[in-house]
Amino acid sequence: MLGRADDGPVSRHVNRRLSRPITRALMNTGVRPSHVTVLSLLVGLAAAGMMAVGAVWAFILGAVLYQASSVLRGVDGELARLRWQFSERGAWLDTVTDDITNLLFQVGLGYGVAQVTGQPVWFVISLATAGAGMLLCGALYRAVAALGLGTYRALDWRYQNPSETNAFQRFCARFAFVAGRDVYSVLVLALACVGVIGLQIAGVLAAVIVAMVSVQFVSGRLRAAAAPVRQVEATSKPARG
Repeated sequence: MLGRADDGPVSRHVNRRLSRPITRALMNTGVRPSHVTVLSLLVGLAAAGMMAVGAVWAFILGAVLYQASSVLRGVDGELARLRWQFSERGAWLDTVTDDITNLLFQVGLGYGVAQVTGQPVWFVISLATAGAGMLLCGALYRAVAALGLGTYRALDWRYQNPSETNAFQRFCARFAFVAGRDVYSVLVLALACVGVIGLQIAGVLAAVIVAMVSVQFVSGRLRAAAAPVRQVEATSKPARG
């Protein structure tokens, strides 16, 4: 009931089971969705800081905090839907804080792995990923702002168009779920338990995701025949997690 039709697999089967009890506990309190959004950001920043420590125990703790931040992202949206406390400002807060968390987490991960392995290339990769991610976010913000909304869910991603037949679009359609925060955070947690090599894989995967999303967005914007946006909500209210 409190979930979204476009929830990812982890969000649907794992995160919602954790977020709903929290939402029920907060439902009749003065805690607003934006308060939970800020808490999710703070937990995410703590996760990034733990990854940067560069120790096995810190990697695992950082991954746990990153997953906790992902769960809290669901709570703010659930509270907003229960109380009908939607706002464009709230949607933007949700989007921007999520991006900040993800980008800084990658920097922390890369720095920590570089510290442990003595190979600065992992920090360079994380900085490149974060830099490319910032440029992508800037482009996405402009596209979303043009709609008067504050969520990426309003954008029409090319792989979601069933008329697309090119191989890249079909590949994106099959593996788009991996780019979701819910799936990636669980993957990071599992890979952190494997060890440093697992986090190296997580760092490379993040770089690939940013590259693929960038190509998706750019190809969609360059094709004049493509519809620029779509509405995924049944109402005109901004979407939240």
